[in-house]
Amino acid sequence: MKDLTIPSPWECIQCGMCCKRYNPTTKKIDRCQYLQDDDQCGIFEDRPIACRLDHMSDDLKTTHCNISIMSIQNKISQEDLINLIRDNSKELQGLTKKSNSEQGEFVFVSGT
Repeated sequence: MKDLTIPSPWECIQCGMCCKRYNPTTKKIDRCQYLQDDDQCGIFEDRPIACRLDHMSDDLKTTHCNISIMSIQNKISQEDLINLIRDNSKELQGLTKKSNSEQGEFVFVSGT
């Protein structure tokens, strides 16, 4: 199995996961029509703007890659995965605020 660790600073590992999507309706992995069998883009030089990551920061590129990888590995749509992460993040923030007020001590700071 290919190592799917995203390096820091970001560098494309050419895994092709960003060109695949888990389809919860069919329970199959859909592939971009231009993704070749070797997981390389068949139209790389002429790919659409939606496929270009040049305008993103390294952190955003890493997040994009990790969401793509986690979605495929866990067989969950990217939308559902993002909602799950967001909802759990809100719950963690709520627990942190409650814990801080009850104990009067610093436990965790999120998003700062």
